[in-house]
Amino acid sequence: NSKKLDYGDGILFLGSCFSENICKRLEELKWAPIAVNPSHGIIFNASSLGHSIERMISLEEYKESDLMFNERTHLWSSFVHHSSYSHNNPQMGLAKINEVLIQGMHFIKYSLASVCFDLKG
Repeated sequence: NSKKLDYGDGILFLGSCFSENICKRLEELKWAPIAVNPSHGIIFNASSLGHSIERMISLEEYKESDLMFNERTHLWSSFVHHSSYSHNNPQMGLAKINEVLIQGMHFIKYSLASVCFDLKG
């Protein structure tokens, strides 16, 4: 008894730029609700995917101690976030990181209510 996806079903894409391209195509087809890499940006490995899901579910916000300053770019960055989350002001960068973390959690909680994640360590 398998359920097929419908236009009203929420879909969460996590992963590389391939995920972003598939999401973009579904958005063009007016699929909603949909989210792509909502909390950490483009992700390339399974460990980072798991970390992203765990952080969204637990809603454990990031702190300034989670950032590092890059002398070359003069930006504050996180090792677990895409470079698009880097910022020249650590507080503003954290605000952006934590805002999308909350948005990701809300998407999982309210748009993917029928999906159960089973994370095994």
